[in-house]
Amino acid sequence: MSGRMICPTCGAEYDAGELFCGRDGSRLQPLEEADVVHGAPAPTSSTGRTGYTDTAASTGRTSWVVEANIGDMLSRGWELFKADYMKYIGVTLLMAIPSLIPAVQLVWDVLITLVPLPESILISYALTRAQGMEPRVGDVDRVFSMLVPLILVRVVSSILIAAGLAALLIPGIYLGVAYVLALPLVLDRGMGFWEAMETSRKVIQQRWLIVFGLVIILPLMVAISIATVVGWLAVLPFALCTVVALYEASMGIAGGVGGRPSDGRGRRTEEDPAVMRREHRR
Repeated sequence: MSGRMICPTCGAEYDAGELFCGRDGSRLQPLEEADVVHGAPAPTSSTGRTGYTDTAASTGRTSWVVEANIGDMLSRGWELFKADYMKYIGVTLLMAIPSLIPAVQLVWDVLITLVPLPESILISYALTRAQGMEPRVGDVDRVFSMLVPLILVRVVSSILIAAGLAALLIPGIYLGVAYVLALPLVLDRGMGFWEAMETSRKVIQQRWLIVFGLVIILPLMVAISIATVVGWLAVLPFALCTVVALYEASMGIAGGVGGRPSDGRGRRTEEDPAVMRREHRR
């Protein structure tokens, strides 16, 4: 039993090296040290959407929450985008303005290449909406509090992808797809940069071809939309909302370290503290 991991919420056991429970998203603990709430029911996914079914969560691996196809994830990304489209467009436009000012254009372009600030803010908003809550301006505080691991994800993953492309091409393509979930993992589960990158790789490799197809489609959409400013302002946030839909389908929305995952469609269960807070606001 040495080296085994266990979920402190539902009691599911996993092989050494796994990080999160495939049932409820809780951070796993070493079996010898865990204080397990035995018999706690695992949350289920009842989405009512064609193509969404629960995966076997007790395989000893970080299983996907739902078996979503590309169309499902694009549809879910559109739902997330529509709910707050003016906020997404506003953030995208605000972040683009410095690039139009000649005096700061070069510095700003280099800065946002190294610092994934616009993407992280948009992803953070989509994560909040996927939790069933309305994104607020103050949510950007979460992004700034995690800026160091977010920057490290961008820099380290870019170096590894570039090295893979320069070496044999295929390793670079593999890593470019495999690290897609790293930013959401930092923002939602508070992971360090390497833990987020490795968790993303382990999860995505289970359905790599599906994610590869999505990764091909989204940049093409963004590239085509560049022809019109309005199109670019909308398509870039939509693409990032679709990344959150991918994250939701594969990992579930945890809502932060120790949070309860969504039901696979971004809805919280009624006993969840996030739902209670939202009801209190009303």
